[in-house]
Amino acid sequence: MATGTVWIAAFYDPPNREGWGIWNYARRKGFTHCLAFAEIKDGLLLIDPHSRGLKVAHISTEDFKVYRRALTLWDARCWAMEESVRTMPWFDLYNCTTVISRLYGLPSWYKGLPLITPYRLACALRDAGAVPFNLQYWI
Repeated sequence: MATGTVWIAAFYDPPNREGWGIWNYARRKGFTHCLAFAEIKDGLLLIDPHSRGLKVAHISTEDFKVYRRALTLWDARCWAMEESVRTMPWFDLYNCTTVISRLYGLPSWYKGLPLITPYRLACALRDAGAVPFNLQYWI
């Protein structure tokens, strides 16, 4: 069941990944981290889950230009899809992928394997009907 908000998921490799430990070896190039944006009144809502917590912030369209420039420099791949009703299993892993997948209402498993890496999330979004999105022309 769609709720009307369109989320933009951005997948990218941040420039400084030294402190990310063993997770770097399990991730595909270009899909080390993911975050999401949604357009709301007077700006955008940013959701950036990471190991030190969950950043939820309201940013102005001017501040978004800084994010857009950084994501463009880092060759971010973006997907847009309308969110649906979210369900949370009684026990689930917490990482950027699981948080962003809940925004879209995606299940915890994709093609028989857990949905725990940004690349698998990008594949699940594509198969669920998300469309590629170019940040350069947004706002």
